[in-house]
Amino acid sequence: KRSVDRLTEKRQYSDIGILGLSYGGMHALTYAATDDRVKSVYSSCFFNDRAIYTRPDWSYSGQFLRFKDAETGGLIAPRALYIELGKFDETFSAENAKGELARLSAYYEAAGATEKLKYNFFDGTHELSYDEAGFDFFFKYLR
Repeated sequence: KRSVDRLTEKRQYSDIGILGLSYGGMHALTYAATDDRVKSVYSSCFFNDRAIYTRPDWSYSGQFLRFKDAETGGLIAPRALYIELGKFDETFSAENAKGELARLSAYYEAAGATEKLKYNFFDGTHELSYDEAGFDFFFKYLR
């Protein structure tokens, strides 16, 4: 409940943050990768190894098979990126994301911004975790 209240309370932020779940998580990643005005990103239940999930609407004519989630996330570095995946997600396996997360971590390390990348495997399914730590991280980089 507190996390939802934080999203709806009226605060004055000059920076742009983007949060998305599932397709929204995809859009959060891809939008932030192309617009450096976005200072903080929260992508829930999308980040994964795209080669495993070859549905056309998740791989856009093969785009995500050549330019994977780690590269998309790498374009966000050195800006803040929080990724979460449900351990029991029936759509995207958290286990299948681990290799991509390792590759993404290397991009953040190269950018000297390891503290601006966090990921969380939570005890849930294909849903937003409402983890206070995720929201705290997301809002920390917005002013």
